[in-house]
Amino acid sequence: MLKTDKLNDFDCNITNNQTAFRVNLNIDLKAGIKLLINSSATLDKYHGPLNSMSEAYWLAFNASPVDFAPLYPGDDTYNWPHLRFGTTPAQQVNPYMLLQQGYLERTRYTTTNKAEYIHNLSSLIKGLELRASVSMVQSGYYTTGFTTGPYRYALVNYDFETGKHVLQAIDPFYSHRTLEVDGDNSVSTTDTQITYEGRLLHTAAWKDHQTSLTAVFQAQEQTYTPITSVLNGMPRRNLTFSMRGSYGYKDRYFIEGSFGYNGSERFSEKNRMGFFPAGGLAWVVSSEPFMASSSNWLSYLKFRASYGKVGNDGIIAEPRFVFLPTIETPFELTYNDPVPFGKYIERYRVSSYANENIQWEIAEQVNLGVEVKLFDGLFEFTLDAYQEIRHNIIANRTTIPASMGVEVAPLDNIGKARSRGIDFSGKIQHAFSNDFWIILNGTLTYNKTVYKEIEEATDKPVWQRKKGNISTDWLYSRRVI
Repeated sequence: MLKTDKLNDFDCNITNNQTAFRVNLNIDLKAGIKLLINSSATLDKYHGPLNSMSEAYWLAFNASPVDFAPLYPGDDTYNWPHLRFGTTPAQQVNPYMLLQQGYLERTRYTTTNKAEYIHNLSSLIKGLELRASVSMVQSGYYTTGFTTGPYRYALVNYDFETGKHVLQAIDPFYSHRTLEVDGDNSVSTTDTQITYEGRLLHTAAWKDHQTSLTAVFQAQEQTYTPITSVLNGMPRRNLTFSMRGSYGYKDRYFIEGSFGYNGSERFSEKNRMGFFPAGGLAWVVSSEPFMASSSNWLSYLKFRASYGKVGNDGIIAEPRFVFLPTIETPFELTYNDPVPFGKYIERYRVSSYANENIQWEIAEQVNLGVEVKLFDGLFEFTLDAYQEIRHNIIANRTTIPASMGVEVAPLDNIGKARSRGIDFSGKIQHAFSNDFWIILNGTLTYNKTVYKEIEEATDKPVWQRKKGNISTDWLYSRRVI
């Protein structure tokens, strides 16, 4: 794709090689016991110019064609064999120089591995199954850039009669042909996630009844590099225990309930665990005997209602542990003149205040829906109306008396949002023959969201404040798709 100049001791052309590996193993250990092993890995290696191709092309299209040449031939002074990149005394950027001054080696890899143990326990209880698994997902990215100090010259004079020209070296003290590692283009990152999971499943059906029960225990740990502080270098851990049960009668009446008991390391010990239940009901009206007379035009009719409560701990990126105070050293340092020969004094400051009362962000949603199919599936649609209320949203307090001497805005559960909307999806489908049919799909979404922050106008310290009812900020938005 690119032409490397012969005077270069290295290749700056683009090469991209990818290697992929995948294996799936299903092992029958004994009757009713299986072991599943899935593994995949991808390695992508790239070699190319130090600067991005998009930047080089943009600069090439916008470079002046008359101010300087990509390369100059040698004059009487600078005639030894090397690349003489053209520029001007104002040091205009030479796109050709950007492509020839060095190269970049980049490696990206991803590996996903999972081992799952499946044990059928129907000998104890019919329909009971146990699953246990461990998985590891890791991705990495590292680049190393190599660069030279390109020799740049500006054209000082050209004699049209003799054909001789005179060059002027631009910053010759920074020019060299030796390859060096480019620190600005040398990056290394890794992200590793390990998940342990145990799952117990049970399904049963007898006469007009159907039941199912699922219990899940999951522990997750994530580590990554590079890290910016000691706290961020600690593994990220989450713990979850959840259950879900459902019951159906005559394929007409359905009820389902579930809960999650989740733990997050981001909160203090008293607020670390959260309980989040959910439940739903459904009624297939079209299966009722009294609807038999409508079966010629009403193929399916179902009403459903649900309520759910979930927690969110990934609201903000910093600080990671909201219940711990953190102190930072600013980049700027104070110079102390009275000290002989000068002295730099480091200044420490609070970057976040501790708040042990911060809790999970909570979202509660109510949903009412209806599903309809008419004339043997010629027309069908689904309509949902919902309301979601989010409270305990973590945000920075901004209404703080100056007399408190707070250096940064502290975090607290002061946000609240309400979202209401309607979702509609419909479909018209008809087959005129085996080779010709038509399907028309349409969707409509209407959503109205209101957000506010609640703070208490008081001179109490932040850690003694309680949630009040004074609105300090409103954001109103409406979206129609």
